[in-house]
Amino acid sequence: METRYGDSVYSEDLSWIALDIEPYRVDVIEIGGIQYEASYYGKRDIIGLRDYSYREYWRLENAYDDFKDMPLNSDVLPYDNYPMLINDHQVFVIDYYFIDGSVERCYYRSDGNMWRFRQTTEEFLIS
Repeated sequence: METRYGDSVYSEDLSWIALDIEPYRVDVIEIGGIQYEASYYGKRDIIGLRDYSYREYWRLENAYDDFKDMPLNSDVLPYDNYPMLINDHQVFVIDYYFIDGSVERCYYRSDGNMWRFRQTTEEFLIS
């Protein structure tokens, strides 16, 4: 194709535009007695991944400094698992819904780290 079209054809990956969305709503999530504004970005079906059904996503606004020193566990969630754009120094709350109806709440932060050549968030523990 290069010899036929030369510099006449240009391509660019615009898939990120689909993730450049506004939250569906803004909720309040309380952690350790502090109320945080939480932008809700919806849910994604994850049936087939362990015993999960789906997960819901919130971004805690202006919360990074409160959680940046919390201990990490070994779970990572790459940026491409989120339904929105991710920037460094953000905090996320993700509720995992299991097929049996139970729910597990997890907390992730984006410290700018990589995992298997992918930008990733890491789960941290609330003390």
